Amino acid sequence: MKKIVLFIVAMMLLSTNIALTGDFIGKYCLSLTTENTSEEDQLTITAIDERNFSLNGTATGSFIYGVGSVVGNAAIVGNNIVVTLHKSNANEFGLIVSTTNVNLDISSLIGTYQSIIQNYNNEFAPLQHVSGIARFSTCDTNTKSRCEINGGYWYENYSECYAISEGACQILGGQFDPCGTCRDMPPDLACAAVCIPYCAF
Repeated sequence: MKKIVLFIVAMMLLSTNIALTGDFIGKYCLSLTTENTSEEDQLTITAIDERNFSLNGTATGSFIYGVGSVVGNAAIVGNNIVVTLHKSNANEFGLIVSTTNVNLDISSLIGTYQSIIQNYNNEFAPLQHVSGIARFSTCDTNTKSRCEINGGYWYENYSECYAISEGACQILGGQFDPCGTCRDMPPDLACAAVCIPYCAF
């Protein structure tokens, strides 16, 4: 029975074009987003056993104030993947550390996260609590697909990603415009306010 359950779990993971096995630097990405901010963790995943994995890599985005290091672990628990990540970044802002807990649905690899962030450069700075949507996928260098993964609409004619947050735009390596035109917007998006945020490449 145990082998059958593990086989089903493996097939569910493979059906999403991702498997939590092997060592692939930059192969696996965990995107953490809120309404206005975004972070992307590029992770090397090493299997400890059939249900437990160690993680390490880099974090890039507005939560960690630049690029930081990541260590953590993941475990398959029932129909979920439970992830704990510890991040740190020493830069001009001082030492920034955070702990992030993620709970992902095993079939969709989408779920929620909660982060606690501490800025040690300022002893009076309060702990920052951040929560939002988490998505786990293979890292993709294709800008169009990464735009769409982050909830944007891609326009090939202009190499622009519409309706995306500034933090996600920074991670994608684009130039953010908070108030652009709404040319060529799809029919289901009314151009009432004219002002549409987009990311140009």
